[in-house]
Amino acid sequence: MSSSSEFRDITREAGGPDDRKLKEWEQILVGKRFVEGDVAEASEEATFTRELLPHPSRVCKPGGLFTMDYNTERLNVHLDGNNKCTHVTLG
Repeated sequence: MSSSSEFRDITREAGGPDDRKLKEWEQILVGKRFVEGDVAEASEEATFTRELLPHPSRVCKPGGLFTMDYNTERLNVHLDGNNKCTHVTLG
């Protein structure tokens, strides 16, 4: 029987596939303002809508409620009080 220490989750290692995916989304979203459903307003370069986000994803607003289930494929987009993306996480 193998011990669990013999197995590595390479997707969580620095430079692994998830790390690269996260860095790409950070470059796309951080500093941009999230616009809920207003496509005309979202035409500005410094904005984004839910349609841009991959599936699965969720937008985390300050003080918002969301489930604590962990999904390694889900992109979490964290916003500040002005709906600007501050950072992204997977989970």
